[in-house]
Amino acid sequence: MIRQAGAGTTTPRTQADSRGPFHPGNRSGRQAWLLALVFALPATRQADPWVDSLNLGHLTLESVGFKPVHPDLADGTDPSLERLARAMERVPGRFVLLVAPERDRSLPPDTVLSRRRAEGALRRLLAAGANPKKLVGTIQPPTLMPVGAGRARVELLRIN
Repeated sequence: MIRQAGAGTTTPRTQADSRGPFHPGNRSGRQAWLLALVFALPATRQADPWVDSLNLGHLTLESVGFKPVHPDLADGTDPSLERLARAMERVPGRFVLLVAPERDRSLPPDTVLSRRRAEGALRRLLAAGANPKKLVGTIQPPTLMPVGAGRARVELLRIN
């Protein structure tokens, strides 16, 4: 823009415009730059892969295992269960918990141990702060494929 600077002469409005947005004399440029930055930034909330998996309908907790040939969860699983409880709160719908039966090469799948593990995991998940209205219970579908010894994991399925 141009302004009158005397008897008919014109000069630039201000020279601060060419010095960059952080020059003390360029207040409007700095404000415009900051507004553009604020609106251009992505949301600061980080995506949680567990929430994404629950939204898709299935989550396998690889970090939550069991003691060998025992229905109790392995030590150190409480932080994972607390994280899962928080993730479940952010996802609409209700969930059912299951644990695949383990199978040794020479023996049939141990569905009794699998059912006990699922019930124990459900109790621990509720104790970790999960909403009881979001957890329907445990299931043991007959078509669930058995896994190798020591590889059983907690799985959540979303049912709407």
